[in-house]
Amino acid sequence: MTTTAMCKWAGEELQLLADRALFWPARKTLLIADPHFGKPSAFRQAGVPVPAGTTANDLNRVTNLLSITQAERLIVLGDFFHHRTGQCDRTMDMLETWRVQHASVAVTIVMGNHDRSSNEPPAHWDIEFSRRPIQDGPFLYCHEPCEQAGLFVLSGHVHPSIKLYDSVGHAMRLPCFLFSLGWALLPAFGGFTGTASVKPKAGDKVYGIADGQIYKIPVRQRA
Repeated sequence: MTTTAMCKWAGEELQLLADRALFWPARKTLLIADPHFGKPSAFRQAGVPVPAGTTANDLNRVTNLLSITQAERLIVLGDFFHHRTGQCDRTMDMLETWRVQHASVAVTIVMGNHDRSSNEPPAHWDIEFSRRPIQDGPFLYCHEPCEQAGLFVLSGHVHPSIKLYDSVGHAMRLPCFLFSLGWALLPAFGGFTGTASVKPKAGDKVYGIADGQIYKIPVRQRA
């Protein structure tokens, strides 16, 4: 039980962080997936009463992760924004203020499916917005999971969680990292996002997240 976990993939040491992020120390690169900034605003625009404060909290989490890791780059593996209806003045002002405060950090977004229905970040935010996957050393940064010969794919999109059962059959789901042969899924970073259960196979590695801790989950051989 720990707030971080180290693993090695594609010959590189990676640090998994309990706040739903991955850090690549050799390149001083922090990766998150699916923050869905503006999602609560989009719901409120549709007349759904959801709590405020999610965006500010998520930005504070990014700030804390940058401080802890001393990362020089932030890679967002898609769905930076939820939808253009959530890009209200308040949300955009918070994001712009955050960007000004972290101007020294290089930020890159790999376009996700929700980003297609959103406006791109304003040019003066100095954020790289890539419509295609990005190769970085042995890794390929994608939004949707895929396989690419010769590269290890890091992606999001699925919002993975692992379903666990107690001794009497009651179930719970934990957001998780899922590593398989040639690819990995990062948990959704956004605090206002759901999850989807994944079914790891023999040989996969699963790291569940609960109460600010990371737990390595045994993967059982299917019958």
